Amino acid sequence: MNADAELNLLSLELLRLMDEYITLQKNLESRMNHGYLHLTKARYIMGEKHLSSTQIPYSELTATTKSFRDSNDDGTTFRIGDENTKSGIQNITKRPINWFGILTPQSLKSADVSFSKSIQLAGDLASLSVKLQKSIQKFEGLLEKQA
Repeated sequence: MNADAELNLLSLELLRLMDEYITLQKNLESRMNHGYLHLTKARYIMGEKHLSSTQIPYSELTATTKSFRDSNDDGTTFRIGDENTKSGIQNITKRPINWFGILTPQSLKSADVSFSKSIQLAGDLASLSVKLQKSIQKFEGLLEKQA
């Protein structure tokens, strides 16, 4: 395959990766907006005193979700998962929504789901960003060879 054809294929791949990256960014923004909106609704329903930062047990605060970096031949990927199982499923007792009682409003549960999905999207964005950077480096290398 000649250099021009390879550059053309790599250009198409870069455009596809950029489109996917922008789509993921929009999805992340949408999830975060929904999460904050539902959190605001829950605070309105429950009242300011029942849903505030004073209920956060700072002495027991630990990360319930961790990111894992996997390097392989295709590049680096990031996974989001539980500290113990690496599966992404949080321990029920550690979930922050349980800090606010058992009978939480549906809007608070929706906020929890939106923010959990946002964490997954952030990991996907990080992986895609690494792929995009590697493709750009490869493209620039081919341009330098051709010049």
